[in-house]
Amino acid sequence: MIKIEDGVSFADRAETYYRKKPEIEKRIEEFRRLYRSLAEYCSHFFDRSSISSLSARFEGSNVDYKKLSTSDSNPESGIEDPELESHMKRESANGVSMSLNLIAKGRTSSFDRRISCVDRLSDLIEENWIHTNELVRRLENKREANKELRDSRVEKLVRENKMLQEEHSKLVSENLALQMRIRNRLRENEDTMFCSRCSKGKKRRRRFHLSRLKILFLSAFCRGIKRSQ
Repeated sequence: MIKIEDGVSFADRAETYYRKKPEIEKRIEEFRRLYRSLAEYCSHFFDRSSISSLSARFEGSNVDYKKLSTSDSNPESGIEDPELESHMKRESANGVSMSLNLIAKGRTSSFDRRISCVDRLSDLIEENWIHTNELVRRLENKREANKELRDSRVEKLVRENKMLQEEHSKLVSENLALQMRIRNRLRENEDTMFCSRCSKGKKRRRRFHLSRLKILFLSAFCRGIKRSQ
């Protein structure tokens, strides 16, 4: 008999079932051998009980077995005592009747015992098969439940992985866009700085030219004054 306890994992139950399966099959085979042995024993017991009942009946009678044996051993002599002959006839008739009754009772009791043994053996085999089938059914249900749970977990993990991949792709795209914006901003700043430097250089060159023109004009004006004098 295999008991299924609560709190035991599916793997432990499966291992217990497959470990106990050969033992169950062995017990069933032992039950079958026991049934055959009981059938043979009941048959031999019935034969022995019939013979013993006949011998017991004749042993309890008042017949002189010595005379019977003598007459049987010497059939030509015959039975000289008429009373003995009538007594033998009565005892023989009563013995046969009682023997038949005992045989019938022995047959009935032996048959009843045989039926009882067979019924009990059948009940044990049937109960064992019921428990085995129940265990197999529970193991199958556990296997299906674990399979469904495993499949649901796998599907959930696949969905979560897909969502994470989508979020990762989105973050990568946002990062690339941000990098492009930063590069564009840096280029704009560089262009602005370059333009400001160019404008400052132009102003300096203009001032330089103006100051040079002033110097040339003053020098020419001074030379003109000196010539006029």
